[in-house]
Amino acid sequence: MDTLIYTYAPTVTEINRNFVIKWRHTDEDTKWNRLMGAGKYAEKFGDDLRDKHFTKAMDSLERKVVIKVRGRFIITFASR
Repeated sequence: MDTLIYTYAPTVTEINRNFVIKWRHTDEDTKWNRLMGAGKYAEKFGDDLRDKHFTKAMDSLERKVVIKVRGRFIITFASR
C-alpha cells in the first residue's frame, strides 16, 4: 500500500473530515479534556505547530496520533 506524503499542510476541512481532535490539559492543579475543531487549533497553538501537527496526523498510518505540547497539553488526533 502506497503512503500519501503531504508536501503542504492539510486544510482545516481535511482534518475535520478525517479526525476528531481531543486535547487534554494536565497541570498539577487542574486536569480537563476538551474536543477541538481544526479551525481553532491555530488560536491555541500557533500556525507553525498547526501545520506541523496536521501534516504529522495526515501522514501517519495509525488510527490515533498523540502529540505533547509545552509539557502540559496532550493532543490526540483520533481517526474517524
